[in-house]
Amino acid sequence: MTQTNIENLTPLILAVDTTSSRASMAISYGQNLLAELGIIGNERRSTNLLSEIDWLLTKANVAINDITAFGVLIGPGSFTGLRVGLATIKGFAHALNKPIVAMKSTEVIARACGVSDITCVILDAHRGEVFLQLFAVDNSGDIKELSELTIAKIDQVFPLIYQYQISENLPGVVFAGDAVQLYEEELLKFARENEIFTEKAKLLTTNRLGWILHKRVTFLAPEAAFYAAEKFSLGETLNASEVAAYYVRPSEAEVKLQLGLIGKKKTNLS
Repeated sequence: MTQTNIENLTPLILAVDTTSSRASMAISYGQNLLAELGIIGNERRSTNLLSEIDWLLTKANVAINDITAFGVLIGPGSFTGLRVGLATIKGFAHALNKPIVAMKSTEVIARACGVSDITCVILDAHRGEVFLQLFAVDNSGDIKELSELTIAKIDQVFPLIYQYQISENLPGVVFAGDAVQLYEEELLKFARENEIFTEKAKLLTTNRLGWILHKRVTFLAPEAAFYAAEKFSLGETLNASEVAAYYVRPSEAEVKLQLGLIGKKKTNLS
């Protein structure tokens, strides 16, 4: 299929997210959501996933052979969940000779939060640490990575982001991800001590002032399906053998911390 044909094709996407305890899957036709399913809890993820996908296909009234491309979140997240989700989607894609759109959970969360000069996505990495990545999102939903994905102690995150905000003269920062709720008390304490205005966003953000604590996106698969449709149209797909989980290993994290926490490939926040 030529790039021109891909651009003109409205894709039927099956997207799956098993990176957290809030697993989800969705089927979309272009930017229209046909069916979705969200599951809270890690119980029997590998046992139930195939039957849940079968239920979703039935609800959307489509067959697995009808799917144009598969979307899958590749991390960061639960090692077990990642392996189960990736193995399932790669199996379908290989058997049906269909492409995969691979997405990081951080970028899907940033996109779901709306327009922002800087969105700081923080996800619980346990032991007082978070996965951290910065993004900018424009009016078209296009995402720009402002930093690499890394891991950091939570008490390092807020001073670092504040320093970066001042150095870049940015009026506001959007905080998103499950660690926002988990470490909300620490975030608000730092904001009070530094006289930073804070607000809890109930809807999409639009470059407001201060620090905006975005409401947690309950299930990521619908947003992932829409994003996968756009990436498919741009030809940003992989075959099954090219898709791998995105892990942030402690050894890599320590190196990045020494370089200034976020790393220097895209920006230096030290």
